[in-house]
Amino acid sequence: AIAFAANIVSMTTGVSCLLPLGLERHITLSAALGMCIALISIFPLVSGYEEIGAAWAVAGSQVIVAAYQSVILTFHLNRMGEASGRIQL
Repeated sequence: AIAFAANIVSMTTGVSCLLPLGLERHITLSAALGMCIALISIFPLVSGYEEIGAAWAVAGSQVIVAAYQSVILTFHLNRMGEASGRIQL
């Protein structure tokens, strides 16, 4: 459930928000970051906890992707707000 929820957040943030703002490179970077985190964490977790370990590795990488994209979106919207004189998030 954690991986599914984080995947929904990252897809919504990435495709629906970052892509229209022209921030495609951050979508690519977040996908690469998630892949690296999954690769680093999956082997020790699977060897110690088998299927549960694999699920936690995937969930952790999805949470990191969603968090990265959320931070980038918030930063970008704050910069847009500063440029237009609006309130920051």
